[in-house]
Amino acid sequence: MISNLEARLVELQLKEKELLIKYTPQSRLVKNVKEKIQMVQEKLAQNEKKQYGKSRVGLNTTYQLLQEELFRNQAEGKALAAKREIQNTQLTDYHGKLEQLNQIEVKLNQLEQSVDVNRQNYRLYLAKFEESRISDAMDNKKMANVSLMQSAFTPLNPVSPKVLLNIVLAIFLGGFGGLGLAFFGEYLDDSLEKPEDVEKELQLPVLTSIPELEASATLLQPIAAESETP
Repeated sequence: MISNLEARLVELQLKEKELLIKYTPQSRLVKNVKEKIQMVQEKLAQNEKKQYGKSRVGLNTTYQLLQEELFRNQAEGKALAAKREIQNTQLTDYHGKLEQLNQIEVKLNQLEQSVDVNRQNYRLYLAKFEESRISDAMDNKKMANVSLMQSAFTPLNPVSPKVLLNIVLAIFLGGFGGLGLAFFGEYLDDSLEKPEDVEKELQLPVLTSIPELEASATLLQPIAAESETP
């Protein structure tokens, strides 16, 4: 009886601890467990006052269960402690990386600001240089003041090519070029086509000519012969 009461007392105490993690001490569940614990303690005190003539010797199963639970909790506690150490190490590394990123971000912002300042300075210097160039040109030409007469505008028609002018030039140059090429080819042609050409070139009289018959056209082939001397 005493062993059972002690085992029951331990179970109720463990249950009370678990409930206190989730609920407040004023919770109804916690109060019920406390009442049960008080009842078990009273019965345990009453049984301890009694004297028994017999004693029981053997393994206490409740004690074994509690011991196994204790060993399991200790192993879980060691595992959680090791996990906590690993997470602390990782957290330290992440903090270092975050600090590096913050420094890089600050440096990047400084570089961007420097780029903006340099860009503005470049535009200012470029404008000053253009003003100086214009001023020097005006001094060289002895000009006191320059004013804008009319703003530039985009023309409606393209400047080039001039289609009409190109067509006229093409017709003119094509016609004269074709005629010139024909006359030049005729000038270079040394073939004998007429009897007069034969007499003129060979200094021989033409006795007769035999026509050459073809399917497409009929051509005259002059034949020159030398006159026989008596």
